[in-house]
Amino acid sequence: MGRHTVRVDGHNMSVFEEGSGARTLVFLAGSGISSPILEYRALYRALADICRVVVIERFGYGYSDVIDSERSFGTIVRQDREALNKAGIEGPFVLCPHSMAGVEALKWAADYPSEVEAIIGLDMAVPEAYDTIEKRIKGAETTLKLVSFLKRTGFIKIMSNEMLSIPKTLTKDEKKEYRSIFYSKFGNICVMNESEAVAEVRDELKGRPKPDVPMMLFVSNGKMTGDDEKTWRSFPKTYAEGMDNIRIVEVNAGHNLYNIETSMINSTIRDFLS
Repeated sequence: MGRHTVRVDGHNMSVFEEGSGARTLVFLAGSGISSPILEYRALYRALADICRVVVIERFGYGYSDVIDSERSFGTIVRQDREALNKAGIEGPFVLCPHSMAGVEALKWAADYPSEVEAIIGLDMAVPEAYDTIEKRIKGAETTLKLVSFLKRTGFIKIMSNEMLSIPKTLTKDEKKEYRSIFYSKFGNICVMNESEAVAEVRDELKGRPKPDVPMMLFVSNGKMTGDDEKTWRSFPKTYAEGMDNIRIVEVNAGHNLYNIETSMINSTIRDFLS
């Protein structure tokens, strides 16, 4: 239990596990989430009494190394699977992807169907969400430039936790730890290379049959995604057309809904797992 550091492709990857139970939930972080272990803590701790919860920190995230190499989603899935294996964590898994990790989870389920028992989307992105990938990359680059400027000038150190989107549910020490990781990891080369690989996996997934696994997709009101509510919620609805194994749960909260409607999401996941 606790955090493991394992060697993958000659570098350190961080994997966290807590709790026990018949099922293993694997949390996969959205793009640019500096500290996945702390970001999703409120929700996974609420579930740790009924299942084993695992958080993977991809290269460039949390306590994992930053490496300057290609970040195709085939590589990302391979590295995540190897990290779990080296940490002694066996499947099948219930994947819990947030945001961009949605396409990672869909590729994982398509490539290795025996390993994925279900997918619980935490406002996860589906391939349709990246039909305007150029707009999203431009938005990410603008954010990166702003944060780089704030780092150079030192202004970022006086910004509030709310301005940095640090979860309110964390303790004082955990918020301090999150800020430290944010300063060192936000917008690094791994994150940028992942963004450039999204268009390729989007096209790949659109050309393949959709994974035949149960899915429950929590969908936000679009705040913090760059899209209005109607547009953002249209993406999972379009993806789910013609499928009877997907349940969509609309949540009146922004992109970090897991830290806003934690209680509701916790109880709904428990019902889904049972």
